[in-house]
Amino acid sequence: MDDLNLPNSLILVWDIQRAIEKNLSLQQGLQKFVQRATNIRGFQDDFSKNFMKWWQIRQKTQVSDLNGFNAQHRALITLIESGLRGQSIYEAIKAIEADLIEMCEADIQEHAAKLPLLLQIPLVFLVFPAICILLLVPTLCQLTF
Repeated sequence: MDDLNLPNSLILVWDIQRAIEKNLSLQQGLQKFVQRATNIRGFQDDFSKNFMKWWQIRQKTQVSDLNGFNAQHRALITLIESGLRGQSIYEAIKAIEADLIEMCEADIQEHAAKLPLLLQIPLVFLVFPAICILLLVPTLCQLTF
């Protein structure tokens, strides 16, 4: 997560979770994510592309190809497949959601820890020279007269 956007895997988990909570099928939750992924530009990351490929192959052949997914995403897709076979996945989806949120919070903390250093760069190169100029110019003007 380089830009602190929500990972699309978390959005997929939320779509599935909402579908289950509304007594809809898992398939409808996946369709919601697919519609969102095709309509919004922010869904152009590797997970979304791999998920769309997996979804298209899965609908045609019922065979899953997990190439291109990392270990965490493979676990999510495997869980989705077991849900599509009729198993209950709600508690596991909640656990995955908690893990993804924890990862997001850790990433936010990491970025927040870098802020003091990053904020000193404009201070050193812009504000400090401006203050020096404001202080030195009147002094230099008095010395020349």
